[in-house]
Amino acid sequence: MDRFVKNSKSHARSIWVSEPIPNDPFVVRQDFYDSYPRISHDLMFALIEINDDPKDGARFKKLLSASSLMFATSQQYEPVREMVKELDLKLQ
Repeated sequence: MDRFVKNSKSHARSIWVSEPIPNDPFVVRQDFYDSYPRISHDLMFALIEINDDPKDGARFKKLLSASSLMFATSQQYEPVREMVKELDLKLQ
């Protein structure tokens, strides 16, 4: 799928588009998740429920500057890791 972006200075064409990559994640350390998986899941579900709540969701979305929340896994970030490796980027 080609998408064109036009502005006054240049034209750009996408040559590849990844699957959606979650941004601004809430994360827990692996050792915390391993020790407390129920708390980790309960927190994830609670955040999504608050965000989707008709009464409080709008305030929560404004606070987070996000329109939606979804579950994400480490595997979903694999395209970013592959790009970093392919480009031989040195991350600090």
